[in-house]
Amino acid sequence: MHRTRQLVALFTLTALPFVSGPAAAVLTGEISGLEATGRVDLDGFGPQPPVSNTLDTEFAPFARSIVSVSDTLPGVFSYAASADIGNQALRVAGSVTNGTASNLGEGEVAVLSASAQALDILTLTAEAPAVNVPVTMELIVNGVLSSGFVRANSSLSFGVLGELNGSDFGSYSSGPVSDVLTVTRMISFSEQSLNVSMDFNTRLLLAIMRVDPGQTVSGDLGNTALLRLILPAGVSLTASESGTFGVPLPIPEPQTYALMLAGFALLAFKAMRRAGDSGKG
Repeated sequence: MHRTRQLVALFTLTALPFVSGPAAAVLTGEISGLEATGRVDLDGFGPQPPVSNTLDTEFAPFARSIVSVSDTLPGVFSYAASADIGNQALRVAGSVTNGTASNLGEGEVAVLSASAQALDILTLTAEAPAVNVPVTMELIVNGVLSSGFVRANSSLSFGVLGELNGSDFGSYSSGPVSDVLTVTRMISFSEQSLNVSMDFNTRLLLAIMRVDPGQTVSGDLGNTALLRLILPAGVSLTASESGTFGVPLPIPEPQTYALMLAGFALLAFKAMRRAGDSGKG
């Protein structure tokens, strides 16, 4: 695993170089939001299918805490991505198999890419005034990348709302991935206000740039890429702009809806039978 690390100060998250298309910076400038994207370009004539799922808000809590996308063509490609702010996890994975006699891709434009992004504003509350106490946000990244033309990037930006944010980045190539991005900011709480607002923006990206004939190239960062907020004693997280940071609000899957509808139908049928039986009596 190859790890390239930077620690810089930024107001907004910089798009990472291998990401192209309109999904690269959709959420930049939003107060809070989630985005999961997946794209496949097997013929070099543009991404097919372009898929994205975005959830953002201004001053209103989310009605859900996760967005996700996935697609597969058996024996050719598969991808999945999710941004889950309730469980504070980003996940991306993808695989491409080349069953042709020529290369898929030339290493300049991604054959397959998947990304997940989350940003939010957190309210921290202190029990008493304090000066220069450390608050840390971490992004814990684990997974594996096959050998070949596959790359992954991670990024984390964190700081006091309206001030200069600290940022950390990771870049990975083949092999196992085990990394922790860390940003620590020193904050103060005054007698006039025991609350401080802090914002973060984090992304996880995977790109397969080329697949040689007869080869399969894959990357799986779908295990865990967890956000962890580390607070000093006497400081607690009291709110988030999204309303869902650390508060999972799952959406029933389609099959769950089907089971629910079947259950409702069965209950209605039984109720009708009981009504009919009582009418006969």
